Amino acid sequence: MDSYEEERQRLTLEAMADVDAGRVIDHQAVQEWAESLSTETPLPQ
Repeated sequence: MDSYEEERQRLTLEAMADVDAGRVIDHQAVQEWAESLSTETPLPQ
């Protein structure tokens, strides 16, 4: 496995562990934040 694939595998496992631990952000919240970036008062990160 090349270094790119190893890094991809590591990041995938890390992301899956985050989900298992409940460290997720609601899709709607992310969408609202992204849409606010083009306004005069963007939401905080």
